[in-house]
Amino acid sequence: MLKLFVTIVFGKKFINSSSMQYSKLQIAVSIVLCVTLIVSHAKIQKEGWLYYVKWILAAVVIGVLTGIAIGVIYSRYQTRSQMHATTSLVIFSFFTQLANAAALEEPLFRGFLWGCLEGKGWKPVWIWLLQAVLFCVGHAYYLPEYPVFFVGTFVTALLFGLLVWKSRSVGTSMIVHGFGNSIADIVMHYVI
Repeated sequence: MLKLFVTIVFGKKFINSSSMQYSKLQIAVSIVLCVTLIVSHAKIQKEGWLYYVKWILAAVVIGVLTGIAIGVIYSRYQTRSQMHATTSLVIFSFFTQLANAAALEEPLFRGFLWGCLEGKGWKPVWIWLLQAVLFCVGHAYYLPEYPVFFVGTFVTALLFGLLVWKSRSVGTSMIVHGFGNSIADIVMHYVI
């Protein structure tokens, strides 16, 4: 059923039986993780659903704007293809980034690390700075080829951390991370 849906929405060029099986599972798990992280927080009882709808909408807008800004800056370092970006490419790219980068990095850097250090009595501002430094170190492999990317990684890590700090949910930073990466990739590599 999901393969039929993906074929209809994204077209045949995105269907690759060996990688599609892995992608479907990965995307499904990341969506469930993101939704669970957003809606399972104790503030739902206190703040209500509107609180999370506000943060989800803010995350989408911030993610798209961040992606555009990063894509424009980094497009100077990339060769663009002559392919045109399509709506289905944007949707597919978002879910791929949500499944790959966001679902792996956000719970680690802004979830477990933040919670562990908060439990040890660290001040939020120091956790915020440390998670950004560690996120940068985790992306050090980009440094030799794209030095400017390293600076951007630190700035986006600060943004992701600020979202988690204020919303008290890793789900919001996952959405921003997914949109930011996917939109930036499209702006850098495709004709819009």
